[in-house]
Amino acid sequence: MKTKIAKYYVLGLFVLSSCSKIPLNNDPILGIWTLEQESVGDKTNLFRREWIFNDAYLGRYHYYVNDVIMIETDYRWTKEDTLYYIDYNDIEVPNEYFHITEEDGHQVIINIKNEVVGRRVL
Repeated sequence: MKTKIAKYYVLGLFVLSSCSKIPLNNDPILGIWTLEQESVGDKTNLFRREWIFNDAYLGRYHYYVNDVIMIETDYRWTKEDTLYYIDYNDIEVPNEYFHITEEDGHQVIINIKNEVVGRRVL
């Protein structure tokens, strides 16, 4: 009986020690970024883009018009130096490049045209 318990103990140690650890990702892009814009015309509309970046280099994108989700898609993200590449895997949403900067004391993401496309949600 003791040898059986010892075998299970050794087997358990082997299984636990052979598991690979997921590297810690504490990239500054992690979290929620959003931007709201209002259009004025015959009817006022509120447009909102939202990105949720997670630490597994994945995320979720939402596009709202007047608080109704028009587009919801997942994406993969990568980083090279200070530039982030967003691959939406969706024909409706073109892939994008961002970098993080500060504007008026708040962190923002800027596209390659130097336009603010999102602000960090605290």
